[in-house]
Amino acid sequence: MICSHRQSGNVLFLILIAVALFAALAYSVTRSSSGGKSVSSEQAKTEVSALMQSLSLVEIAIQKARVINSCGETEISFNGFPLHNYDSRDDCEIFNLAAGGINLFNVNNKLQKPAAQCLNTDIVFNAFFDIDKTGKADIILQINCVTDSVCLAFNEMNGISGIPSEHNAAASLYTLFSGVYNPSPPADSVNDDTVDLQGKDRFCRYHISSGFNQINYVLLRR
Repeated sequence: MICSHRQSGNVLFLILIAVALFAALAYSVTRSSSGGKSVSSEQAKTEVSALMQSLSLVEIAIQKARVINSCGETEISFNGFPLHNYDSRDDCEIFNLAAGGINLFNVNNKLQKPAAQCLNTDIVFNAFFDIDKTGKADIILQINCVTDSVCLAFNEMNGISGIPSEHNAAASLYTLFSGVYNPSPPADSVNDDTVDLQGKDRFCRYHISSGFNQINYVLLRR
């Protein structure tokens, strides 16, 4: 009976998370949908809205893995996503449908500039940086070399003006999450050079040293 109550509580917890995430998404889309923008700007909003919805589902799947499936923070896996091949427990693999996960999502190439214009166009689940200054690295989805219109739309949906610049060094390790977190995340993180980004866990910045715009979306805080 105690187990049954606990499972019911976990399910309710996940439902509340889902409601909160989609309410936030709906609010973001609504507040950014007023007219007067160019066609390219409206297209960018459409693409960003779809991305935000996909990432909200990834967040819910991570919470389910942690709460329902009792997955440790090192057992979370994005196996199947391009470049990511960390083989964990089936019920801890976020894109494993057999474990009750979610469909592997694709990032529309319209979000990014052509590869010839970029240092790289990688999309990674990164465990190098400490986003909230706790001394522990977090899992952050990073999308490199997004267009200006996409970067602006992403920031507008998350209450940020323009495209703030950041000057931290690029991550060289822990960029393809494999169950291991950077034990010594750098003091200079991805969101602390400008006041506009401090405390934010969803933003697009201009990465000065790489010369491109980069979306950052925190999926797991530690």
